[in-house]
Amino acid sequence: MVAAGARVREAVLGDGFLAQVDGDFALAVSDGRRRTALLARDRFGVRPLFCHFDGKILSFASAVRPILGLPWVRRTFNECMMVQFVAGFVGEARETFWLGVERVLPGRWQRYAAQGRHEEQY
Repeated sequence: MVAAGARVREAVLGDGFLAQVDGDFALAVSDGRRRTALLARDRFGVRPLFCHFDGKILSFASAVRPILGLPWVRRTFNECMMVQFVAGFVGEARETFWLGVERVLPGRWQRYAAQGRHEEQY
């Protein structure tokens, strides 16, 4: 339901449709014709959204564990993130404790295509 309704709104309103969405959400919108995907999170970051993109396959979930369970995602521990966590410098970091698995930040959208990722705040 969300993907179909959001796709219609995106086609009509462009990426600006997110400014009109109210409430707490984490969403993904796929555009089969353009071969792109849009991931977005609510402004306050109530709903979590994590992703992994290897240039070909975009994987996303509301928790890290399902992503790590995928056979094409490497389970490589992010030692730098652990150092930041212990030192208390994490805040709203995009990085997670697993290399390649990232957090979509609150109030932002990310568009994924074969060329890579584009991110903006809305």
